[in-house]
Amino acid sequence: MIAELIKRWFYVRLVQGARSLTGMRVHYRAEYQDYLHSPRWLLLRTVRIAIDGGRCTHRTNLRRCEMHTTLQVHHTSYKHKGTPGIGGMLAELADLRTLCDAHHSKDS
Repeated sequence: MIAELIKRWFYVRLVQGARSLTGMRVHYRAEYQDYLHSPRWLLLRTVRIAIDGGRCTHRTNLRRCEMHTTLQVHHTSYKHKGTPGIGGMLAELADLRTLCDAHHSKDS
C-alpha cells in the first residue's frame, strides 16, 4: 500500500505541476479523475471498505446485500470532498458508503 500511495502522490504532483506551468484549465471531470488517483482517496476508500466489513451496504427490506467483490466507494454527498485536514477527511469519510457494482450503478 505504501508503494501505491507514493505512486499516487507523484502522479498528482506531476499533473498539478504541468497544469501550473502551462496555465491550462481543466474540466471538472478531469479534476475528479485526478482526485480518484490521489493518496487521500486511496486511504479514504480503504478505510471505508474496512469500516463496512468489506461488503456492499445496500439494504432491501432490512436485508443487507451479500456482495464482497467488485466494490465501489460512493459519495453520498460531495460537500466535504477534498476538505483539508483530519477533520475534513473524517467528514468526507462519513459521506461515503461501500456498494457493489450493481447497486452503485443504481444509486449513481
